[in-house]
Amino acid sequence: FEIAEVMEISTGRVSQIKKSAIANLRSFISNAQQVG
Repeated sequence: FEIAEVMEISTGRVSQIKKSAIANLRSFISNAQQVG
């Protein structure tokens, strides 16, 4: 692997993980607000 290739893959993974984490957090917060 070229270092650039590895970096691109890792950054793409990180952004995907961040997006999914934010989506989960938002749904969790909205559910908590509805229950509260």
